[in-house]
Amino acid sequence: MNYRSLKYYLALLFIYPFFLFGQTQLTYKNAIRIADDMFSKKDYYGAALYYQKAMQLDSSDVQLWYKLAESYRGYNDYPKAAFYYLKVYKKDKDLTIPFGAFYAAQMFKSSGNYKYAYKYYKRSKRVFRKDKKGYYYQKVLQEIKSAQWAKKHQNDKPLFEWKHIDEPVNSYSSDFAGIFINDSVFVFSSLRDEKMKDDNVVTDTLGYLSALYKVNFKDEQFKGLEEISSKFDLDDYHIANASVSPDNKLLYFSVCNRKLKCRIYAAEFKNGKWQNPIDIKEVNTANEEYTTTQPFSTLINGREVLFFVSDRKGGKGMLDIWKAEKDDFGKFTTPENLQNINTPDNDITPFFNAQTGELFFSSTWYFGFGGYDVFKTPDFTNDTIKPENLGITYNSPANDLYFNQYKNKLAITSNRKGGLTKKGETCCNDLYYYLIPQLDTVTQQPVFTNLEEMNRYLPLSLYFHNDEPNPRTRDTTTTLTYEQTYLSYISRKKEYLKEYAKGLKGEEKEDAETEIEDFFDQYVAQGMKYLEEFTPLLLKELEQGKHVTLTIKGYASPLSKSDYNVNLTLRRIQSLINYLQKWQNGKLLPYFLRASKSGGKLDIVKVPYGEYNSDQTVSDKLEDKRNSIYSPKAALQRKIEIIAVTSEDVDVSSFSNDTIINARLEIRQKQYSFGDNDKIKVKIKNTGNEPLQIFNVLLRCQNCVEVLWPEVAIKPGETSEIVFQKNENFPTGGVEVEIISNAVPSRVNLHLNP
Repeated sequence: MNYRSLKYYLALLFIYPFFLFGQTQLTYKNAIRIADDMFSKKDYYGAALYYQKAMQLDSSDVQLWYKLAESYRGYNDYPKAAFYYLKVYKKDKDLTIPFGAFYAAQMFKSSGNYKYAYKYYKRSKRVFRKDKKGYYYQKVLQEIKSAQWAKKHQNDKPLFEWKHIDEPVNSYSSDFAGIFINDSVFVFSSLRDEKMKDDNVVTDTLGYLSALYKVNFKDEQFKGLEEISSKFDLDDYHIANASVSPDNKLLYFSVCNRKLKCRIYAAEFKNGKWQNPIDIKEVNTANEEYTTTQPFSTLINGREVLFFVSDRKGGKGMLDIWKAEKDDFGKFTTPENLQNINTPDNDITPFFNAQTGELFFSSTWYFGFGGYDVFKTPDFTNDTIKPENLGITYNSPANDLYFNQYKNKLAITSNRKGGLTKKGETCCNDLYYYLIPQLDTVTQQPVFTNLEEMNRYLPLSLYFHNDEPNPRTRDTTTTLTYEQTYLSYISRKKEYLKEYAKGLKGEEKEDAETEIEDFFDQYVAQGMKYLEEFTPLLLKELEQGKHVTLTIKGYASPLSKSDYNVNLTLRRIQSLINYLQKWQNGKLLPYFLRASKSGGKLDIVKVPYGEYNSDQTVSDKLEDKRNSIYSPKAALQRKIEIIAVTSEDVDVSSFSNDTIINARLEIRQKQYSFGDNDKIKVKIKNTGNEPLQIFNVLLRCQNCVEVLWPEVAIKPGETSEIVFQKNENFPTGGVEVEIISNAVPSRVNLHLNP
């Protein structure tokens, strides 16, 4: 045990003598007092232990439930925190403790339960609606959309699997901010407690001090642990977050006091030893109430640039990313806030890839899978480019931080499941790495074609008011564009609020109004936003001379006869065609008319399903307007969807834009069993009259089955197969599979049994 650990441990013995003499004399008040004291010192694990002891003595106090939930959240025990926040909410209804539903939602999201996260974010919305410009209301709006985004992408197939680094690098405490400073040296930060190897875990590690370590890396082995920061004359400080200057002469790092207020220092390794660390005063603040931390040094346009994180004045949110450039005299210029990427939340752990010009960082604001997710932007100076989530390959429901790359070596920090821990499976940060197989690979992300980018928006859903456009007609066409119908629909929001909440009072009325607001914000407005992002990608594909086919499916609520609704959905599809033809003064029109200079062509496949596939529980009674017209359930049926984008060289010369064609995916059965084999081959046949393209095969499990599906389109009448290879992680109850394609219907399900 080192000196710093020993000093903290001895202090515990004097403050809490019952550690030595047993706990038979512990009373409810004493347990609360001890837990409150630990919580105030940010020792959340210790606080949870004593709040639990208080619960054993008296479990009726809702305030105690909340304190216990806060403690679990403090050390990332998401399921337990969700349980007690939900318990608080159900008892209190956010009346005296306004954050029950909000934090329950956050903990559900960090547990990967996006359905419940969405549900309780919606419940918490009404608590903050009095201040609609305030942080919490805006945060809830963002998280409602984020939960939907996460649910949509949670079954995406990862490009590779991160490798967990074994001891002595990872410990049972918190290990983070790992970087490969060259091909053979790995430097990282750790808040480690040697006692954590024992089973008798008494308290959290916050009383201990983080330090910098290095290990040698060879043949994918991490060996030779050595503490770097012990060489610095900085006793009683946390030392973490190392970064090396572009000329390899300086080591930048954070120096933080016990209150976790940090400054950036630099030390030079000269003549075989470390020189005294220097306070980089140009980037640090004079006011010690602010923090400056997480330095990353790089070269941009021949100048050294230092990215860092701070909560100083002039930022956009809590912790923001800043940068300062070194001038000709070796001093850093006045720091600049990266306004284009910072948010009202925390934006942290910057890494700049000098080869690609991309800035990587972690944030809790943008659409993500959990707490912190890793994002990137190809140009942090461009305010029109939205940061991109790196997806399921890099991110998890937990916190994912400190992404870093050196040549083909990637490193990341995460408290995801699978780390070393004694205090809960997501309590503590661990380090992970991955080696890109091709050493000459410049980027760690796949290069998406425009076609692949467009398919990431699918299905792209667009919504309509009842019997719009052109009500009370059997016409199959319209002169209106979708944008016109959208603006008309959005203007009816107050009408929907009034009609759907009519006759309701109190909480029921608030819930009804929340449902309507969510529908217009998350479905109607979001659909238009996606269309505006989708259309420029479509143009890029056509400009390359591609022959693109959009498959558009229509729906309607069941208020009118089926033949009427088929015509209605054709009008709705036509409104989208009109939008595309008139977009930006007709930029896409030549591709419809086969008159483009590039030779690109654009065809539309119409699938006017009418009400045939609509929700049969939706009211079809005209007199019941609340449920048949104004309810979100009914409104969700009135839509069209772009369900597929293909750019195959298909001979469609015999088809006009009014021709209804589609691909169809046929499988022989819905249940398959592995039996004594590890492999199943599922035969698929295209029984339609358009080439069948498989876009993805989703499985309701992680890393239990390897899937191979045909990458080329399957011609009408031809067959192919999807191959499933199971492994030791295959669940005993079997796995649900969803095949996504351009067929009608676009999603086909089957079940794999052991």
